Amino acid sequence: MSVAPDKKHDAMVLKIFEYRDALLAYAFTILRDWQLAEDALQETVLVVLNRDAEAEPVRDLFAWVRRVLRNKCMETIRSRTRETTNEQERLQALVTEACDAYLDEDSAAGLKKMKQALRHCMGKLRSGSLDLLVGFYYRMQSCKHLAEQQGRSVNAVKLALSRTRDRLRVCVQRQLPLLDAET
Repeated sequence: MSVAPDKKHDAMVLKIFEYRDALLAYAFTILRDWQLAEDALQETVLVVLNRDAEAEPVRDLFAWVRRVLRNKCMETIRSRTRETTNEQERLQALVTEACDAYLDEDSAAGLKKMKQALRHCMGKLRSGSLDLLVGFYYRMQSCKHLAEQQGRSVNAVKLALSRTRDRLRVCVQRQLPLLDAET
């Protein structure tokens, strides 16, 4: 199967990368592991890259990519579990069904806009607040660890995180209409 570098193929790849974050979040909801979700998304990109240029065009590219990603996630689950019970399979089907119902191209575009707003707002934070967010959410450090690291009480760290989240929420709510006006 050869892939001819044509405009349709390039558009497919660009569409996947445009909605990468939404697709990655979708994979995470199924797999509950960021690394496995990233791997499933990479395998999905390979399927798209290896798709024969002569194949029948896909009507709804986003839905097709999401379906391929779901299948890759299910392959990962099957390969990682020797025995899955019917109850686990039913639960997984319900989670996937719920995700399918709420993740479409419009919601992915909305997530992308929200990410833009969040980046803008995070750029306005003081370095201490940003350090707390990075430590808590990215490095997954406990409030106790952050408190020890910064010489503060655990309650002070929790309060600072709460206030920072509130500031971000308000900022994002103000920023979203401005981003809508730009488009």
